[in-house]
Amino acid sequence: MLFTDLTFLYFHAIVVALRWWLPPRAAGPLLLVASYVFYLSAGPRYVALIFGATVFAWWVGLALSRATRPKALLGFAVAALLAMLAWFKYSAFAAQQVAALLHLPRPAFTVALPLAISFFSFELISYVVDVRRGTTPERSLWRFALYVSYYPHLIAGPIVRAEELLPSLRAPKPFDDTRFGDGVYILLIGFLKKTVLADRMAPWADAVFSDPSAHGTLGVWMGVLAYTGQIYCDFSGYTDIARGASLTLGLPLPENFDWPYLSTSITEFWRRWHMTLSRWLRDYLYIGLGGNRGGPLRQYRNLLLTMLLGGLWHGANWTFVAWGALHGLALCAHKLWDTALRGFPLAQRCARRARTSCSPGPRRCSRSPPRGCSSERRPSPAPGRCSCGSPTTSPASAPSGPRRPPPCAPRSTRSSPSWWAISSRFAASAGRCTARCRQSPAGSTGR
Repeated sequence: MLFTDLTFLYFHAIVVALRWWLPPRAAGPLLLVASYVFYLSAGPRYVALIFGATVFAWWVGLALSRATRPKALLGFAVAALLAMLAWFKYSAFAAQQVAALLHLPRPAFTVALPLAISFFSFELISYVVDVRRGTTPERSLWRFALYVSYYPHLIAGPIVRAEELLPSLRAPKPFDDTRFGDGVYILLIGFLKKTVLADRMAPWADAVFSDPSAHGTLGVWMGVLAYTGQIYCDFSGYTDIARGASLTLGLPLPENFDWPYLSTSITEFWRRWHMTLSRWLRDYLYIGLGGNRGGPLRQYRNLLLTMLLGGLWHGANWTFVAWGALHGLALCAHKLWDTALRGFPLAQRCARRARTSCSPGPRRCSRSPPRGCSSERRPSPAPGRCSCGSPTTSPASAPSGPRRPPPCAPRSTRSSPSWWAISSRFAASAGRCTARCRQSPAGSTGR
C-alpha cells in the first residue's frame, strides 16, 4: 500500500474517523491494529519479523536497567539487530561479490527484502542505545510496538526516536482543529510534490540517464536538473505525506527536509537533507567512532567511515558506496578548508566584527549573543550595552575603528566568514589606506 494509492487514502480516512470518534484511551490500540494491517498489506510473511525484533528490543531495554554487564548486553543487542539487517539486505550482494572474486558462476541466491527493515532496525538500535545512556525504558509492550510499527513513518521515514513519539502515545492529545488543518495542509503539499512534480520529472530524467548519448549537451543538463528536482520532491513529498497523515491523528513527527538546495556548504546540506538520518548517523555512529576527539586526522576518518556506511544503508550496491565516499570526502574537504580559513587573521577579525556588531539605538543588538554569553552569566546587561556585552552606540558616536570581541566569546565558536565578506572588507581597508596616503603631505610615511 503506497502513500499515493487511493487505497491508502481510504484506509487513512477510516483510521482518522475512528481515532477521533473513539475515546482517547482507545487511540493506542486502534493505531497499533491499523499499523499492523498496513504492514500486512505488503505481505504476511514478515509480520513475525518486525514483531519479533520489537519484542527483542523491548526486552533488552528492560534488562539493561538491571543487568550486571549492561555493556555486553548492549553489544549483543546491537550486533543481533545489525545481523538481521545485514542478512535480509546485504547477503545476496555479498554472495555475488564473493562469486565474482573467486570467478565462480553468479549465484541464484536471493533474499526478499522486508518492508521498512532499514528504518525500524535503526529505530530499535537507537532505542537500546538511549536506554543504555540513561533513558527510561518503556514498560508497555503494546505502546512500544506501536512506536516501531506506526504506519505513517514506517516505509519512508522520518527516523523517529523513542523520546520523540512515546510521550505523545502515553498521553493522547484531544482534537485540535488548528493542528488537524495543519496536517491536511502538509499532506496536500506532500501529494503535490510527489504526484505533480516528482512524477512529471521522472520520465525526463529516466530518458536522459538511460541513454545520454542520444541527447545533446543542453538535454543532458536538463536531465540532470530534472533528476535533482525529482529525488528531492519524491523523498520530501513522501515525508510530508507521513508528517501530515500523522498530524491528522494528533501525533507530530519531526521535520526531515529544510530546503537543502539552498545550503551554502556540504556540511549545511547534510544538516538540511534527511535530517533525522543525519542526526542518527551523528549520534550513534560518528560519535561512537570517536567524533572529533583525537585530532583532525581521526575526525576525517570518522567522517569518511560514517558516510560510507550511510551510503551502504541506502542500498546494497557499489554505486551507493561510491556516493557515500564522495560525500565523506566532500565533508572532510570542507572541514579542512574551514580550519585553514580560520588561520587567516583577516578572517578572524571579520568573525569578531560580525559577532559584536550592534544595531543603532539603545540596548538593541543586531545578532544573537555568542554561545559563551548566556543569561546566567549576564542576567541584567548594564545600560548602554547589548545582550552580548558590547557597548551600544548611536551612529553619530559610533567608533570608526574595529570593535573588540566580547570577553565571553570563546575562540572555538567564532565562525569564519565567506570569501565575499573577506574580499569586501579587504577592499574597504585598502580604500581607507589609499585615502589616508593621498591626504598625507609629500615625503611622509603616511603614519
